[in-house]
Amino acid sequence: WISTSKTPTEPPTTTKPDDGLTQGYANRTVNLFGKTHQSSEVLMVLPKYTAVSYKAYNSSWSTVHIGSKVYYTASSWLTKGKAPAAPEAAPKGTVYINTPGDVLNVRSKASLSSSVIGQLAHASQVSHYGTTNGFYKIKYNGKDGYISAAFTQTLKPSANSPIIVLDPGHGGKDPGAINGTFYEKDVVLDISKRAEKYLREKYGYTVKLTRSTDIFIERYDRAPLAKSMGGVVFVSLHNNADPKRTADGIETYYSANTNQVSRSRSLATSIQNNLMSMMSSSGMRSRGVKSAAFTVINHSLMPSALVELGFITSAKDVALLRNGGSRQKMAEGVAEGIVEYLKANK
Repeated sequence: WISTSKTPTEPPTTTKPDDGLTQGYANRTVNLFGKTHQSSEVLMVLPKYTAVSYKAYNSSWSTVHIGSKVYYTASSWLTKGKAPAAPEAAPKGTVYINTPGDVLNVRSKASLSSSVIGQLAHASQVSHYGTTNGFYKIKYNGKDGYISAAFTQTLKPSANSPIIVLDPGHGGKDPGAINGTFYEKDVVLDISKRAEKYLREKYGYTVKLTRSTDIFIERYDRAPLAKSMGGVVFVSLHNNADPKRTADGIETYYSANTNQVSRSRSLATSIQNNLMSMMSSSGMRSRGVKSAAFTVINHSLMPSALVELGFITSAKDVALLRNGGSRQKMAEGVAEGIVEYLKANK
């Protein structure tokens, strides 16, 4: 029983001593408690699919071991084995790029100052994952990218869709007509945006605004700006004012001093008629279609109209102009008038 040879060394072990812990993962968002009841304080929260080491404590609770600390959680919230890869979020919807004759930059972050990582052509269909800071989050070449929501629409734009330019009057240092702290520039910007959205979503038209924020644009720059945007129709939105404060109602103007006089008169008439079909039941008065040499439409190279959406000095009109439902009706009246004109003048 005694050997003269050297005592052999203990063979190396390839396994760790069994500590009794099960390796698994959180099968939901898991709360870790200091005691075995869910009314106790939550000491830590583990996201779904987090890997955990745990051990059964009783029939319904387990202990979770993180470093030297021990927590308690419901056993049903844990699953033995390797966690599956977290599923990729599903798209929240689809939009189309709306940049006629141009492309839309895809950016690395939801900011116009971030780097450009690619471009998308007009009418391209894109799945999005929600909005951040006015940008849709998308996947571009397998990576996260962001596109400006202002240059998208929910209906596929036609390759030869006519471009409608809406011109919210005044802006910036020019408030337009004023009634206390109620400014024309704010009212017409809101109605213009509502009309733009309506035309885009209901009819799939390409619509551009001369201004989408509170900035100042000179009157004589607005028609050339509409032309540079590729517009085929130009509609400038305003509110009227009168020192007597008894004047009220809606009127639409066209210029007789351009080579588009016939089409402009037709556009103005369609807008006025559709506006009144929307607003007459609200008590707004029609002041008709008129001709005037307003700067903003007098130098236009396309069919143009200037709409006076009620008097900001009239108590009756202001009550409607302050109301979101009435503004929406005005926006739809203007929009339907433009659509009627376009369908009649293809």
